[in-house]
Amino acid sequence: MRWKSITLFHACSCKAELFGGIPDALQWQKLKAELFRDVPDALVEWRNAGLKTYIYSSGSREAQRQLFGHTQVGDMRPYLSGFFDTNSGPKTSPASYKDIALSIGADSPSQLLFATDVLAEAEAASAAGWQAVLVTRRGNKPIPAGHRFRVISSMGDLVKQL
Repeated sequence: MRWKSITLFHACSCKAELFGGIPDALQWQKLKAELFRDVPDALVEWRNAGLKTYIYSSGSREAQRQLFGHTQVGDMRPYLSGFFDTNSGPKTSPASYKDIALSIGADSPSQLLFATDVLAEAEAASAAGWQAVLVTRRGNKPIPAGHRFRVISSMGDLVKQL
């Protein structure tokens, strides 16, 4: 089934900023979030294809907004439909993904795709009825073997499925 929405977890190599305090406006003007090189093009392609893309992260929604508003390629927020954080619930709980599906008005969770680098999160999204893929990124912990999920190394792999 073709998906109608994509939710990403780890789209930037700047994970530390997601978990720290939120810099003030002057600091953000000096900072640039380094998105993985494939992410900006994928966000553009997905929007052009009519897909909605959301971010679900441990970082606060405000930190996410600031990060995506200050990237090495400019403001990427126009390419995103919304932000979710752990106020929606733990990322390892299927109930969190059910809540997000309701929040975005999905007709069926099977129309939603979650891309993550954490096996337990992919399992939780799948248990909630979502499609899920695992993303390998240089510098991240290896993904354990013996799972049932498709593994990709680039968001471009998802763009090819459009």
